[in-house]
Amino acid sequence: MNKLEFIEWLESSTSFVKSIVYDYEDLMNYAEYTFNYLSIKEDKVEFIHTWRDDEGYIDTEEDTYTFEEFIERYENYTL
Repeated sequence: MNKLEFIEWLESSTSFVKSIVYDYEDLMNYAEYTFNYLSIKEDKVEFIHTWRDDEGYIDTEEDTYTFEEFIERYENYTL
């Protein structure tokens, strides 16, 4: 899969939308205003997951996937 095919899949199959800071973002929790972000490179995607910790601070975790790995994890709810 190439970058263009991945972007087409992303826009037609997910709730990610174009972002100003990152390439795409997905609002995960409206009440806590936390997002997941994607930065799309030529042959991989950088996934940034955010959440609020017990003290209310936003924590982040970053992972890098091939396009196929990201799709598989997204569809299986294992990101």
